[in-house]
Amino acid sequence: MTAALDSLLPELSKIIWGPGIIGDEIFDRWCQEPTALVQDGGGPCAVLAAVQAVILREIIFTRKQKFSELTAADSSELLVSAVLNIVLLTAGDKKKDYWYWAHWSQSEESEPLSNQSESDNFFHGLRLIEASSADELHGVIMSLVPELQSKYGVLCFLYSILFNYGIESLRHGMADDADTLIDPVYGHASQCLINLLISGQATPYLFDGERNVSGISCSAVAAVPVVDSNFGNSTLG
Repeated sequence: MTAALDSLLPELSKIIWGPGIIGDEIFDRWCQEPTALVQDGGGPCAVLAAVQAVILREIIFTRKQKFSELTAADSSELLVSAVLNIVLLTAGDKKKDYWYWAHWSQSEESEPLSNQSESDNFFHGLRLIEASSADELHGVIMSLVPELQSKYGVLCFLYSILFNYGIESLRHGMADDADTLIDPVYGHASQCLINLLISGQATPYLFDGERNVSGISCSAVAAVPVVDSNFGNSTLG
């Protein structure tokens, strides 16, 4: 691990999973990338759906290709482009000296112990790659496409987003210090995480713009609730 990962990982993991031991069943669900969209319990479907939305937008509105025309190489390029776009979106207008990518490596130093849990194994092998530009980050992600499609791919992507977004920005956007990005009981993504993935803003609120709630000014995601309301998922006004 780099020094930055050593110092930030416990704090970031607490924001994601909550304090205490991570439930094995919940963590395992977040490692089930191939079947995440058809699982019975909460899991990484919110992350995958956000990536799929960006891929569909690229195919339909930018490339204007038919799905039958896409090759395996096209699929990899679309995946990398979508992942990079979401990472850049969450950075917003902030000037960054470095970009980060969380990479899992099963090196000799990180050989799992027989009594080690799946989550401990993941954290034991997690490394942080630094890139000096968005172009360099694109190259890093392109070189790690097999990892993105593997067991820990969603988690590496999630941690990469959050390392780039920043712990202080996360804390500022969350409603309460006790809130987590992944529900520790049911395993689904919080509204705060969903909003971050689709808008680049970590906020738990589902209303348009800013609203005064009991004397507190709360910021939400402009325009997104209008789309959500159109599908009958929420009601505005």
